[in-house]
Amino acid sequence: NTIFLDLQNVILCFLVMYIYTSVMLNGSSWSSMRFFLTAIGLFSVLLGVIIANGLASAIGYEYMPHFAILPFLMVGLGIDDMFVIMKVYRNLDGLKESDIESKIGLTLRHAGVAISVTSLTDICAFAVGAITVFPALQAFCVACSLGIAAIYVLQLTWFVAWLVVDEKRRLNQTPLCNGL
Repeated sequence: NTIFLDLQNVILCFLVMYIYTSVMLNGSSWSSMRFFLTAIGLFSVLLGVIIANGLASAIGYEYMPHFAILPFLMVGLGIDDMFVIMKVYRNLDGLKESDIESKIGLTLRHAGVAISVTSLTDICAFAVGAITVFPALQAFCVACSLGIAAIYVLQLTWFVAWLVVDEKRRLNQTPLCNGL
């Protein structure tokens, strides 16, 4: 019961953030919308929350009611990473290089630094909270640190891989299932 306490609020949050991210991340015209890529990015956030809870449990921390805050905190951090990656990728549209792999490499060279700095700062801030004497706060801070690290890795690997697949699909103008 504790795990599913705020499930409807989490679903509502992810739905609202999906709509917001679809509009902000994908442009103003319907032809430039990337609904699938937006869903992949938010799914990586959900995976990060699951990984955080799983690793925190594996370390020995019990699941506590305040862990229900994790999805709300992590969705903001994950979407920020998506925005940074996509903004840098779009800024590289004027380059002469049309090779997607080269463009992704340049994107990660520039966006990776910003994402790494913010993620490392957040991980360290929550890791410091892990040395508190309050067991509930300690467990929460450990779960946050693990979740932020998981989302960082997922956004740089999972999301970027799907960005490449989606970009190839868009360049070929073929449905996603035909491009796989």
